[in-house]
Amino acid sequence: MSNVRSIHQLHRRLWPMLEQRLVVFDEGTASHTAQLEEIWFLIAGSSQKPPPIKPVEGAPAKGSGQELERDWGYLGFQRGDCPQSDLRGVGMLGLHCLLYYSKYHTAMASSLVEAYNRRNLSYPFAAAGINIVQVSACQTPVPR
Repeated sequence: MSNVRSIHQLHRRLWPMLEQRLVVFDEGTASHTAQLEEIWFLIAGSSQKPPPIKPVEGAPAKGSGQELERDWGYLGFQRGDCPQSDLRGVGMLGLHCLLYYSKYHTAMASSLVEAYNRRNLSYPFAAAGINIVQVSACQTPVPR
């Protein structure tokens, strides 16, 4: 009986975290953009300003030679001009997990980003992290 009780207690403690997958990233919310930009600074370095978070009207098209030197694709987001589109399936939980890994495993996160960008090795950092969250956390229904 104590196993059932401990599992129930664990689930009760995890629900607030799992509910974050229902929170949609909003570029108008300062705490959301701050978390995304913190990931950028942790991995790309504080000397480089993060790219815009949403597509900029009139921005040069990819492949034109005039686009930003680095966009969010550098970190492994599928759409370099719109990182929040990758978070649709996992909400803010995906961003929280990427930030946690970037903050507490910075060297490894930077190494993964570099391996992908320089040598086209491994899987893109952000896409891999978001997919892991999708597979693991999103299998559990959130109580309403």
